[in-house]
Amino acid sequence: MDRGTGGAAEAAPKPSSPQEETTMWHAKLAVCVVYDIFDFSVGRLLFPIPFFGEIVGCGICCMLFGKAGLAYGLEAIDITEQLDGFIPTATIIAIANRPAETA
Repeated sequence: MDRGTGGAAEAAPKPSSPQEETTMWHAKLAVCVVYDIFDFSVGRLLFPIPFFGEIVGCGICCMLFGKAGLAYGLEAIDITEQLDGFIPTATIIAIANRPAETA
């Protein structure tokens, strides 16, 4: 057991090249698209607790994009839970956090 970290998991290593960063972003985008499709198709049925889908989505986006993922909480504005599935919020957050292209 490593006593230096106190048993805590170490942070994921940062990508070392722009190629790795772009590849990582594509994986994050795929996760976001899958979650948005899930939210659109069966999210209302599987989350009987109000706002549980928003809590899960916000957690996923925060894990992937840090503080920028908190924008997913905007889906909580729709208290009817009927319209927010039509807005691909996680995908929009992923696109907004796309890494800059390098020459």
